[in-house]
Amino acid sequence: MIRFVYFDLGNVLVGFSHPAAVRQLAALSGRPEPMVRALLFDSGLQWQYERGELDTPSCCRVIRERLGCVASNAAITSAISDIFWPLPEMIPVVAAFITARFPFGILSNTCDAHWNHVTTRTLSWLERRASHCVLSFREGTAKPEAAIYERAAELAGCEPDELFFVDDRAENVEAACQLGWQGQVFSGALTLGKRLRDRGLRLTL
Repeated sequence: MIRFVYFDLGNVLVGFSHPAAVRQLAALSGRPEPMVRALLFDSGLQWQYERGELDTPSCCRVIRERLGCVASNAAITSAISDIFWPLPEMIPVVAAFITARFPFGILSNTCDAHWNHVTTRTLSWLERRASHCVLSFREGTAKPEAAIYERAAELAGCEPDELFFVDDRAENVEAACQLGWQGQVFSGALTLGKRLRDRGLRLTL
């Protein structure tokens, strides 16, 4: 029986655009987009930030040094974070969990700036409604590594087979299932609702 559901964030609850981050940081710094893209993604900077290997001031300092710009931390984090929008089809799903008082959480590879933007602007209610938010930058480990799932299970206080995980990436769902979780690769709210009902959740979806 499912006792707790974890949702991924990107491409499950919110959409996002990496090209928008590149465009905005390029405009801020006055540097060409290929240079900015290489710094953020090809160099592994974003991954280091998401794993908590760099905090926000350190990440911004690297960006300033590599791009040769003098932008403030606030301006940089805004440029790289104003890239999210809610996925409307999932709002009723989360609302059904809240109405039923069925516990759910967030299990996401994300960074401090992105999480702050999502929870203050895109989905300002999310952090206070979720029972637990297990985030790579806080935990120092990321999906599909086993440690982040083990931490999520510990916080939920459930046995592995009582946990259900929804993610847009198959490898992340497979990693959870290898640890005994139940899971679903996200392909839309209707499919997810049917899968949850098939597994015994009586939510009004």
